[in-house]
Order: sequence, then structure tokens, then C-alpha cells
Amino acid sequence: MARWATTIVIAGIVFTGCRADILDGDQFASPYRGSVEWANDGTADAQIVNIGTKGNPFGISLLSNEIVKIKQALTAINLAVADNTTFAVNVVDEVYAINVNAIPDWNQKWFSHGIHSEGWLESVVFRFVSRGTIV
Repeated sequence: MARWATTIVIAGIVFTGCRADILDGDQFASPYRGSVEWANDGTADAQIVNIGTKGNPFGISLLSNEIVKIKQALTAINLAVADNTTFAVNVVDEVYAINVNAIPDWNQKWFSHGIHSEGWLESVVFRFVSRGTIV
């Protein structure tokens, strides 16, 4: 399999022929989250919950892509946000296959890019929070 993501779809916009990495994909390695509290006698009390794919922050880093394609994705995301709904994100690499409904991750800068030239943006990063698996 490829080292780079082989499938990239953000809010219905398909990115082809570009190099992309999944950021923080390890959040999808297990549906379980938990915490451990220690009692005075040293006993560990674990609380575990199966959240599935809800609430997982993750990102997609594109090496470069056309400004037109990036603007299409931003428009589709903004339309979903204005409609108070989620949008689909599907990204697959050799380790993870993420297929979720998502929202922008407003806890950090959810969209950024580096330099632009001749109709292309470099170092494009999208940050999302999953809202559940697409069924």
C-alpha cells in the first residue's frame, strides 16, 4: 500500500493525485476512552467508555493542491456549518480508514496553508473533530 493517503474526500470534494498525511489518526485505533483513578491504598479504578468515533480530533495534511479545489472544500464546509450540520470526511492510508461525519476543530486553527504560487497552495492542513461514523 501507499505511504500517502490514497483516498481523500472532504465535504464531497475529491482530492486526487496529491500527497496527504492523516494527522492524529491514532485516535481511531480504538473506540474506547478511559481514565484511571488511584485509591489511597494504591488500587486502580478504571472507567472505560466506548465512544466509537465520536469526538476524535484529527487532521489531513496535503503537501500541495490547487487553490480552486481547496476553495471548493472550504465552501462546502462553510455551507454545512451555516446549515448547522456535519460533512463527510473520508481518508484512507496504509494504517487507517477514516470515514466519519465531522465538524471543523475550532479548538485550534482548523485550516492553514503555507505559500501559494501559480494557482497552488502548499502545506495545506485541515483539522476536524469526528461526530460519528458514516453508516
